[in-house]
Amino acid sequence: MDARSRLLDALREARDVEPNGSDSFRLSVRADAARPPVVLVVSARSAFLRAQALAHDGLAALGEVGGDATGLIAGVGLLVIHIEEEIDSDPDVTRITVVESGLIVERSGSARRVE
Repeated sequence: MDARSRLLDALREARDVEPNGSDSFRLSVRADAARPPVVLVVSARSAFLRAQALAHDGLAALGEVGGDATGLIAGVGLLVIHIEEEIDSDPDVTRITVVESGLIVERSGSARRVE
């Protein structure tokens, strides 16, 4: 299973994930039906590269996951945590784009890069 598929499967544990184009998905917060969905833009390549960049930290934080000594699965786990934290910490988040160097988080009227 590729990094993006793992990422989306993990996000589905707490959110409804609907396709919104080839590399775009709508994430609905199940616990807050009144909150508008957050758009997540993530290509298979960007998910892999970001998870790879987080692999070392993922191994340190989560340990070896699923017998993966490379840390890629743990890196995906950290990426999920970062996305969830951005969504849960600010109701104004409207869009998150995964890039190799981090997340680009857009809010109503502004955007910032999280590394």
